[in-house]
Amino acid sequence: MDLLNEPRDASTPDRWNHILPRVLSVVRETDRRRLITVGGAQMGTLAALVALEPPADEAPAVSLHYYEPLAFNHQTAPWAPGSRAWV
Repeated sequence: MDLLNEPRDASTPDRWNHILPRVLSVVRETDRRRLITVGGAQMGTLAALVALEPPADEAPAVSLHYYEPLAFNHQTAPWAPGSRAWV
């Protein structure tokens, strides 16, 4: 279970690190053993992973979203410049 997929915009690393333990505690009220996936703020990027402060928990898994090169990983996406070149 991913607590929040690719937090962005207002979810700065500081804000995400502040709210993460609270969100996790709500999940733990109903399921103490569920595997929880935790990524960093800023869409779960590598840079955000460095700033992540994983909460104390018995079953967390840290996730990373890495899309480089972006044009290759988003082939044909109209918003990704150069993505058609990989088709």
